[in-house]
Amino acid sequence: MRREYFNKFLKMVFISIVTSCFFVACLDVNYNIKVNEDGSGSATLDLSISKGLIFNQKQLRDIKRGIEKDGWNITSESDVDNKYSIHSVKSFHQISQMNDETFIFTFSEEKSSVLSKNYYFNIEIIKDLKYGQLYSILIKVELPGKVEETNGSKIASNTVQWQNINLIKGTNLYAKTSKLIFPTEVIIIVVASFILLTILLIFSKQKSKAKLIRDNKPVMESIYCIKCGVQNSVSAKFCINCGETLET
Repeated sequence: MRREYFNKFLKMVFISIVTSCFFVACLDVNYNIKVNEDGSGSATLDLSISKGLIFNQKQLRDIKRGIEKDGWNITSESDVDNKYSIHSVKSFHQISQMNDETFIFTFSEEKSSVLSKNYYFNIEIIKDLKYGQLYSILIKVELPGKVEETNGSKIASNTVQWQNINLIKGTNLYAKTSKLIFPTEVIIIVVASFILLTILLIFSKQKSKAKLIRDNKPVMESIYCIKCGVQNSVSAKFCINCGETLET
């Protein structure tokens, strides 16, 4: 009899929780992820739990242990407005380190041309979440390049957001970005061409300057003495050597 009353009590509690969460989600989950070109990156996880879902401290400890088990580092906790909030951070060398029992993350790249590259980001939901109506999930992802395609909302040139996600197994959240690249060979050619052009420009200026000096140099006309052969100025009347009269 006592067990029957206890089961009725649990049902009443659950109905009360569902009713209280009908208009406001009992569990807010916010991911903020930044992915680099090599697939590494960082992320933050903000969890806001309605106190109606936490019956004792053991449940709270279990929630925090689950967060830490998935590789998150809890940096702060707060208890405000009838909600318990947990802020966590994580760094990853490859996107697969973000995987958990609900989400599978993938990130890849593809060279689309000599000067451009495409990046592909995907999150697959691999598990149906019970009582999904109690959840409010927001995922914001910053990617390398410019967003070209997504089934989420583009909130910046390189940032996509998914909100009010359908938490059903098999759902995929995807985004494609593109970015201009400059191969090492192209950079070397550009730098070498710039250096060669600079050298040619300097040489051309020096050559032009020498020609200008040569063209502007006054021409010294002269006359030779018929007696001694010494060179004299064209304006001289007598030889500077022998005194002979110069013929002009």
